[in-house]
Formats: sequence, C-alpha cells, structure tokens
Amino acid sequence: MNRKQISRRAQLRVRRTFPAGMFVSLLTGSIVTLVGIFAGLEPMVILMRSFVSAVVLGCLVSLGISIVRLANSEYKKRNVA
Repeated sequence: MNRKQISRRAQLRVRRTFPAGMFVSLLTGSIVTLVGIFAGLEPMVILMRSFVSAVVLGCLVSLGISIVRLANSEYKKRNVA
C-alpha cells in the first residue's frame, strides 16, 4: 500500500473543515420537499425543485465559505508580518 504522506497540519485542517455546503444543501432539499408535500405538488415537481435548490444553495454556501477563508488567510498574512 503506497500512501501519500501529508503533513500533520494538513491532517488537522482536513479534520477541522466542516462540510457546511453539504449540510445546507441537505437541509434545503428536505425543507423544499416538505413544503412541496404540504402544498400538494406532483412528485416530479417536488423532486426537481428540491434537487435544484439543494445544488444551487450548497454551491453558493461552499463558494462563500471558501471566499471568507481565503480573505481571512490573506488578512492574517498581512497583519502577522
């Protein structure tokens, strides 16, 4: 078994990262599904709406968090030196 060696700091970073985009997309899909059921929509409409909303919101949250992390790291680099 040939395993790629990664540093301890990289391992900690991987452990600390929380998949917020995935969490938000699952929550959004569930909420949209429940709203569709209560509204009495057709199953295909509920499926498409929940899928699209989950993908869009999950991507937006992941992108937003990555931008905030990038800005935070740049801020730390400038103020440490």
